[in-house]
Amino acid sequence: MANFENLSLSGKVAIITGSSSGIGKAIAILFVKRGAKVTLNARTEVKLQAVADECKKAVADNNQILVIPGDVTTEACRQHLVEETVKQFGQLDILVNNAGQLAHEPLRDLTETGLDTMMDLMFKAPIFLSRAALPYLKKTKGCIVNTSTTITTENLPGFFSYTVAKHAIDKFTEYAALEFRSAGIRVNSVKPGLTDTNLFSDLFKGDNKKVNEFINYQKEHSMLSRCGKPEDMAEMTAFLSSNAADYITAQHFVVDGGRAKYFHHGIKAPVASLDDM
Repeated sequence: MANFENLSLSGKVAIITGSSSGIGKAIAILFVKRGAKVTLNARTEVKLQAVADECKKAVADNNQILVIPGDVTTEACRQHLVEETVKQFGQLDILVNNAGQLAHEPLRDLTETGLDTMMDLMFKAPIFLSRAALPYLKKTKGCIVNTSTTITTENLPGFFSYTVAKHAIDKFTEYAALEFRSAGIRVNSVKPGLTDTNLFSDLFKGDNKKVNEFINYQKEHSMLSRCGKPEDMAEMTAFLSSNAADYITAQHFVVDGGRAKYFHHGIKAPVASLDDM
C-alpha cells in the first residue's frame, strides 16, 4: 500500500528560482499546497509579488512565503538568497534551479554576449547557488532539482546557446549527485517537453499565430495529444523533492507526453482508438 505521506513537503523549506511565471510559478504554488515554506526568486519584483499573493490564497499560513527579488547570476544575490531563507525559516531542504530564458540565436548568428548570457543564467548560476546552499542542504540531507529540457536530445535548430547551456546543466546534475552523495544530498533534473508558458509568447514577441503553431505541433506529436502545462512539470519537481524519491539521484526525468520516446525524428507511431481495443 502506497504511503502518500511521503509525497508531502510539510516541514521542508525550498528556494525556487525563476518563480515569477511559467513552470517556476506552478512549482511555487504546488509546493506551498503540499506544506513547504518557499522562497520565491526572480528579477521582476512586481511579478514575483503577484505569485506570492497567489501562493497566499492557496494556504492558510501566509508565513510560508518569502519574496527575495534579485539576479542569481550575481554572487551577492545568491548569498543573500540562501542566508535570508535560512534566517527566516531556520533551514533549507530543497533548491530548485529553474531560472532561465529562451532565445532564438542560430549558431551562424551567435554572439559572445548571447552565449555568455545563457551560460551565466542557466549553467553558472545553478552551480554557484548550489555551492552556496551546500552547507545547509548537508544539515537536512536535502536535494537539488534542476530544470532542463528535452531540446538537448532533439537539437532544435536556432537555439544553440540555450541547448548548450542545458546540456551543461544535465552534466552538472550528474556530477553534483556524485560529489554530494557523501553528504546525503540528492540531485536530479526535470526535462520538460514543449510547455505552454510565457517563454514562447516572449520569444515570438506576442505573435499568437506563431505561438499556436508551436503548441499545435506539440499536440500533433504527443502520445497524449496535448501540450505540456507548467503544472505537469511542477508535479514531477515536487515528487523528486519529496521523501518518496529518497532513493533517486543523478537522474533526468522527461515530462513530454511521450514525444521523445515515440515521435523522435518525425516518426509518428500509430495510436489505436478505444474502439480498436
